[in-house]
Amino acid sequence: MKTLFSLIALSLISVFSATAQFTGSKYNMTPASNVYIVMPDTTSPESKAYLTVYKKYWTFSKFTVIMPDDKAALARPGALFFGFTCFKRKEFNSQRMKNELIYMQVNLSLYHFLKDEVKKGPQTYSESEIASFKMNVNNRDYFDKLIDADFYFGSAKALDAVPYDLEGNVFLWSPGLLKNHIQKLQLMISSKKPADADNSKGLSVVDDLKGLAKLSGMTLYVPECTLMEYNKMSNTWKEELKDDKKLFEKYPHEYELISTDELSQKILNSQEDFYYLVWINDGPRKYVNIVSAKTGKVVYSEFSTPAYEFNKNDIKDLMKAMGGE
Repeated sequence: MKTLFSLIALSLISVFSATAQFTGSKYNMTPASNVYIVMPDTTSPESKAYLTVYKKYWTFSKFTVIMPDDKAALARPGALFFGFTCFKRKEFNSQRMKNELIYMQVNLSLYHFLKDEVKKGPQTYSESEIASFKMNVNNRDYFDKLIDADFYFGSAKALDAVPYDLEGNVFLWSPGLLKNHIQKLQLMISSKKPADADNSKGLSVVDDLKGLAKLSGMTLYVPECTLMEYNKMSNTWKEELKDDKKLFEKYPHEYELISTDELSQKILNSQEDFYYLVWINDGPRKYVNIVSAKTGKVVYSEFSTPAYEFNKNDIKDLMKAMGGE
């Protein structure tokens, strides 16, 4: 029998932009808002690293860390939650005579709950997303097994209980990335606009249009996973990486490959600002952003579909935005 909270989660109401890496609705938060961070473990070194980032960089309001079992009692209007959410969809494959996973997206989300209209019976509440940050899933089966449903959109108790590092099942997730995510979110809250409100193409908000001009004199840090190749037949990522020299042969400025762990440490420890590339694959869609490691501001954003991998066209788009050919 499903718990009340599972039913609440399944009745998710979401203001979701299909073409934005950073999605969001109206930000009616205030410094007095109650924010709960759902974290199943606060004592492991991995969890402590993420918790340290929240303590240092989430400055908009106070927050409280809660266990997954505590969330149902707090899921009421006025309370907000940081937690992982997913959008999962399976469809029946008539050739193989079984349901197959065709879409899996995992996000770090800020969400709250709204009262449902109830004529009879106890009051129920629906989950409503305020903002989310898409992640690159590198192991779809891991998340598929966590949530026993053919279609699901929202948080889930099983997802809440996953270690906060997501056990390596997503690309580009680390304490350093969390720092920039929550910095970006606070910029979005301050603007009081949805993430795609001021961009006719529906792309993520670019916070600093002039910031991109600095890139020609800086090193662009490129996460190694950006070079991954996608196998469309199996919906998996190949282990071998593309040749970065061929991929960046037309890029006239400095760049440097970096692992996710190295990037995380650099974001957290560097005294000087630097820019890094964020590539996010969301099914047949692709997002390419360039982010300031110091502020979390996005200085460049591009979206394309149908697309999976980072390729030479993304370099051309970037150079065009920088004023090149």
